[in-house]
Amino acid sequence: MSLYLIFFLVLCVIASYGFLRRFLTRYGLALAAESARQRRTQAFRHAFDCLSDLMRLLRLMQQYRGLYAIRYLGVDQHELLVERAIEIERLFSLLLQQLLSQDERFLAVVTPNNFKLVRYQWQLAVNPSFTVSAEQSFQQQTQLIEKIINWLRELARKQIEPELPSLAQGQQADQTLLRLRETIKQFAHTLPELAEMVARMRGLAMMLALARHTDIGKRAQIIHLMQQAETLLNKQSTLGGQLCTTIAQPVIHEAEQACHYFLRRLREQLLADQPSLGVEVIYQEGTAAVDALFVWMDQLKAGLLGRL
Repeated sequence: MSLYLIFFLVLCVIASYGFLRRFLTRYGLALAAESARQRRTQAFRHAFDCLSDLMRLLRLMQQYRGLYAIRYLGVDQHELLVERAIEIERLFSLLLQQLLSQDERFLAVVTPNNFKLVRYQWQLAVNPSFTVSAEQSFQQQTQLIEKIINWLRELARKQIEPELPSLAQGQQADQTLLRLRETIKQFAHTLPELAEMVARMRGLAMMLALARHTDIGKRAQIIHLMQQAETLLNKQSTLGGQLCTTIAQPVIHEAEQACHYFLRRLREQLLADQPSLGVEVIYQEGTAAVDALFVWMDQLKAGLLGRL
């Protein structure tokens, strides 16, 4: 074998080795990047699952609060209360298990001990053996519901928002990122607050409808919440169609219409000089408005997860 051939073969081996090393390096980097992306996606979905369960807990606690309040005033809602109580306890247990597998960012907002404390305070607030008034129980439950809403907002800010840049790709990444941040804010902060305003009005309105005398305090609270809700609703209905293209406009329109209808009914038939709105109607129409807002939130969630 000539020296030229040997030299040529050596060069081929060296070139092949260099190519193979570059290929393996790039392949390894690609695998690492894909693995990191999958971990982010899994963490993103895990956080969203927990947020969704917190929202379900919020919704049930709101329903329970309204039913529990009118129970004090002689309306028998025992079966519904028991049903909601079982669902609430089941969700408390499920969320507590989820907290044990969350990362540091999540636990910086909600620790298992904090969650156990809220669960214990809720059990005390709805314990019929404690001699508190309907107003006191309503207020205690409202304070705990507000904690859940605060958790939703903080968890979205610390757990979800840091992952959004990875979802904003392409030439319009900056605009996409801005829309995603607005969507998260609407999903985990603004709409839950709006739902709580409507749900609180539902509970106060039922108590007011059952009162044997004009309760100026409750009327004032309802009017104040009504003004806040209308302002927030008008802003969100305008913003909603600009965020995720996957959101069907009929969903936003239905939520807007259900809320405005409920508020108009309260204004015209409950806050009038001669109230004519019954407790069952208030509960049904208020619940329809709250449910429509949660459907809106579900659509936002689907739009966000669809980008993964």
